[in-house]
This record gives sequence, structure tokens and C-alpha cells, in this order.
Amino acid sequence: MSIQRLLSGCFAALILVTSGQALALQNFSGRVTGIELTYMPTSVRFTLDQGNAACPAGTQLVWANASADNNKVVYAAVSTALANGQRISFFINDNDTSCVGRFIYLSP
Repeated sequence: MSIQRLLSGCFAALILVTSGQALALQNFSGRVTGIELTYMPTSVRFTLDQGNAACPAGTQLVWANASADNNKVVYAAVSTALANGQRISFFINDNDTSCVGRFIYLSP
């Protein structure tokens, strides 16, 4: 076995051992059916007409960012989607039954 292969193998093993947990994302798209205003500006809570196994249709979805300005932008996007019948694509961590968003998109 050459030194180069041995070093490559050791490097690969080191990367594998030191890497953190891999996070997978799930996503679904739907039309906004309601918005909860009570928690603004610390979070935006809304419901969609579609969902997945972790967050079925009608489950309250949560967008909570440390930046109140970010939450206001997401609120504006969700409100626009509700008023115009646009779809929202919502991304959560794999099997996150608390339904906290990681990414959110307005969809055509």
C-alpha cells in the first residue's frame, strides 16, 4: 500500500469521525388558509391546505427567526400568498413534528 493511499484513507476516516450529524430536509407546498397574528414579530404562524406526515394539512406551521425584520418579510410573503392564492413551499427538518420552518418560498 502506498503512503499516498494510506494518508488518503486516514484523512477520509478523520473527516467521517469529525463530521456532525447530517440533517435532511422535507418540503411540501400548498395554499395559505390562515395566519395567526398574535406572535408577531417574534414568529409567524400559518396553515396550508397541504402537508406531509410530520405536518399534515391544517397544522400550524411556524416561522421563527431571531431577526424581527426577517419575520416581518415572511409575514408579508405569507399574507401576499393568502390574498393572491399563491402557493408556499415550506421546508422543515426531517420529521420535525413541531413544524418549524427552515426555508420558505413563494411558488408559482
